[in-house]
Amino acid sequence: MSTEWTDDELLTELGRALAEEASVPPSVAAAGRSLFAWRDFAAGLATLTSDSAAAGSVPLIRSGRGARRSLAFEAPGLTVEVDVESDPDALRGYVVVEAGRPTHVVVETVGAEPVRAEVDEAGYFAIDAYSPSGAAFRLRCGGFVTPWIR
Repeated sequence: MSTEWTDDELLTELGRALAEEASVPPSVAAAGRSLFAWRDFAAGLATLTSDSAAAGSVPLIRSGRGARRSLAFEAPGLTVEVDVESDPDALRGYVVVEAGRPTHVVVETVGAEPVRAEVDEAGYFAIDAYSPSGAAFRLRCGGFVTPWIR
């Protein structure tokens, strides 16, 4: 193609670009939009400090039934401890803050609508019948967001 395009050449190239965009599966496009990190630039990032699924962790159960994955996140003035449970599926956690307890936690899962859980006076929250089913998820709480967890 020449450096100066004719109208026909430009329309041909635009048609190819649009055809490529249309061939992206909707689930891939949705995951890309969900993972777009800079839409959260104003949120503080909480750090994963403990993960029971990490290499070298000792399992707390003997079988797959009743499996639980425990995670802990820390940010300035905030700690969030979370258990992702199966049989039955649930996500339960506890928020510890230095001041001004958050009223809710939002769980974002790739390919699904966010789920909001109220935090009670003791800092406890729960989402029954929740299962990320292998999809990446993260938590938003008190102006902080956790990294994506799979």
